[in-house]
Amino acid sequence: VSKNPNILLKVVTRKNEWELYKNDYEEYLTPNIEILHEQGDDIIKYFNWADMFVHTIKPNEYRKMAVPVKLFEYIGYTKPIIAYNNTYTGEYVANKKIGISINYGTDELENELTQILNDKSLLDIYLPNWENEKQKNTWAERAKTVEMDLLRKKNKVLILSDGTSSHTKKWVNQTVDAGFDVVLVSLNESYLKNCKVYSFSETNLKNRSLVSKMRYLRYIKQIRKIIKIEKPDIVHAHYLSSYGLLAFLSRTKYFLSVWG
Repeated sequence: VSKNPNILLKVVTRKNEWELYKNDYEEYLTPNIEILHEQGDDIIKYFNWADMFVHTIKPNEYRKMAVPVKLFEYIGYTKPIIAYNNTYTGEYVANKKIGISINYGTDELENELTQILNDKSLLDIYLPNWENEKQKNTWAERAKTVEMDLLRKKNKVLILSDGTSSHTKKWVNQTVDAGFDVVLVSLNESYLKNCKVYSFSETNLKNRSLVSKMRYLRYIKQIRKIIKIEKPDIVHAHYLSSYGLLAFLSRTKYFLSVWG
């Protein structure tokens, strides 16, 4: 992007993480690249602004199975995606014909962006597939899929997740609306009113350091005790490297939403 001033790129990222790694990128920051730190609904204006979305994460074994939240947010705004082959996102984009999947590296990416810049109608071929994918991937429809495939005939669902996350709140709301008795276990202070909540006062979980991840291990005994008391029909853990780890160590059957 820095090589072509006619391409405009907005990068929305957490401010604290940008401060940690910005030195790796500063030599590439030209006037056509803008770094933003918006959150929540403040990001929507940038979704509407964009002609397409880019999810160019380096392929590895984890990325072959990790499902990024942003993928389905992008789908909701019905605009094509560029992603890399050998990642879950890349395979999904290619199979559903909702964007372009390319090999990892800068050459193919630069070539695709240049072609699109010269002829934006190249993006139109993906539009017929978008509305169908959008309808199938709303929060309500995805919660119904979980209900039908994994929660059928279940009464009580224990959700292990960050109660301050908007994604968690949506999952709780949809599961409650589907008629299930929901118990939420969150290590952060949480105040959801439509389900029973066990929450702790851990405050230093937002960064991705090893020390932060180790803090989760302090709560394994409490999690096991809550599961023993509540006797859920199923445990649903969110986020592989945090609450997913707690579910794995809780010695119970569970299913996991990996996220990205």
